[in-house]
Amino acid sequence: FEIVYNKGIEEYTKTELDNYKKLLDSKIVIPKAVRANPGAIKDGSTPGDGAAADADILGSDLYTTDVVADADKGGYKLTITPKTISDIKYGTIGSNGYTNGKTITAATSEALVKGKTLDLSASYTLNTTSGEVSGLSLSDTTAGTDTAKVRIVNAKEITIDLDASSYESA
Repeated sequence: FEIVYNKGIEEYTKTELDNYKKLLDSKIVIPKAVRANPGAIKDGSTPGDGAAADADILGSDLYTTDVVADADKGGYKLTITPKTISDIKYGTIGSNGYTNGKTITAATSEALVKGKTLDLSASYTLNTTSGEVSGLSLSDTTAGTDTAKVRIVNAKEITIDLDASSYESA
């Protein structure tokens, strides 16, 4: 016989989620503006004009990421809390660049828990039209399957009397 069974969905370990946290915190979400290429800008020496930001905007600049025990589903979960960035916008360097730049906002997101899978490349993406940065990109985890092969070595047929008065005599 070949038996196919569901392996179930595993819980996240603290180490696994700490690794995700490091990757998310260090992800460059918005590179600083360079020449005509839009990016992270700050108010220039002339008010309203855009100047390149001092550094790229990282995931850790936009979100506080925590790994905590998950009392509901077991194991650990990764949560993010949006931060506010007030002095940096998304736009171009030059005349009125800062004035016309998009205010950067961080969207809220559900936590990464047992039963969810994280897509790192699709998380923390910038919508260049609105200036909003997406939260975690999560999808439902599908349980894997495995097979077991069973071989019957010694089988014998037994007749059970269903009309017996007790289990012992049956």
